[in-house]
Amino acid sequence: MIGKISNFFAELSEKDEPTKKVWLIALTSLSMMIVLAFWGTNFNNTVKNLSQPVVEIENDSFVAAMETGAGVIYERTGLKLSRVVDAIKTAVSKTNSIKIDKENTEMYQPFIKKDLEEISVKKLP
Repeated sequence: MIGKISNFFAELSEKDEPTKKVWLIALTSLSMMIVLAFWGTNFNNTVKNLSQPVVEIENDSFVAAMETGAGVIYERTGLKLSRVVDAIKTAVSKTNSIKIDKENTEMYQPFIKKDLEEISVKKLP
């Protein structure tokens, strides 16, 4: 993948100036749209978080503010982490099995080769 990209830019460097300018404008526009999309998503999440209830702090000391902030971060991270652990547990606990019905093998007959030669086992020295 990286090789294809570097080959693309190597070929682009050999092209004429108007082609280079077109690609410059196109790639710059694309990167700007990506940055704006991330910014917009982050902005929407920030606005949603502003609508959540504010945690009240009993005293206005720095240590109390840090403790409250750490508690909120710990609570949110713990919730997300427990969801991830649950998802991993369910994914790991799944089992895949294949069941072959010997009674219904007629439909597979066209795919089964009858006259196969037996392969002899050769031991390596």
